[in-house]
Amino acid sequence: MKLPLITCRIIFIITALAFAFTVKAADRQGDFDAANHLYEQGKFTEASAAYDGLLLKGMTTEQVLFNAGNAAIKNGNLGKAIFYYREAQLFEPSDADLKQNLLFARAKARGGVPSQELKWQRPINVLSLNAWTLLFALSVWAALLMTAMIFFKPPLKPLFLRGIPSTLVMVFIFGAGFGMRYLEFAHPTAIVTIGEAEVHNGPLDEAQTIFKVRDGLEMTLLDTKDDWFQVSDSTDRVGWIRKQQVAVFDASKGVQSGSL
Repeated sequence: MKLPLITCRIIFIITALAFAFTVKAADRQGDFDAANHLYEQGKFTEASAAYDGLLLKGMTTEQVLFNAGNAAIKNGNLGKAIFYYREAQLFEPSDADLKQNLLFARAKARGGVPSQELKWQRPINVLSLNAWTLLFALSVWAALLMTAMIFFKPPLKPLFLRGIPSTLVMVFIFGAGFGMRYLEFAHPTAIVTIGEAEVHNGPLDEAQTIFKVRDGLEMTLLDTKDDWFQVSDSTDRVGWIRKQQVAVFDASKGVQSGSL
């Protein structure tokens, strides 16, 4: 049986696309292996550049981000490492090695002061913001559906009445998890990526310097104007810092490593 010309063309296009995708994936895997080899050889500057190249090409996986963070630490780029580790956590927030490396980088950025994950944060950090959002939404819909079934299915009313309390408990638990995770990402974070940066009292080079921040410091991003970010540090000091001196971590926008 002879296939119609249009069918043959569709099959050809699909086959060509599949082949191109396979070749591209193989090339990226080869580049990733090459970057890993550079890291293993102790060529951390070259390895860091290779990982950055992969991220620019869109290979933003947890493993690439994790390795890029490791290479950045070896190069002494704490802010860059922290940024990559936090981006990697968007994929796998419960990864133990990732957590430990992030805590290590933050401690170094603070001059050796340990950065500890609070006990109440541990169960919250097991899941990503998207996972908590999904669970919360599903529990709310389940509670609404069971409530509606009481009126639409009177014979099953006792069954649904017994199930509603446990469903409401799930709504509370998942809602609390969603709320706490959301508050963590309510404001984008500006992470210093140079040795030392000056924070001014206005978005101008001529504005007075009110304090200085070092590589790896994480500050809350409040506002933006031209080439400047308004930031607030952990002691609630507020000022303006140049955009090119920080990397912005914003969980609401997903992984942004290609723009670092």
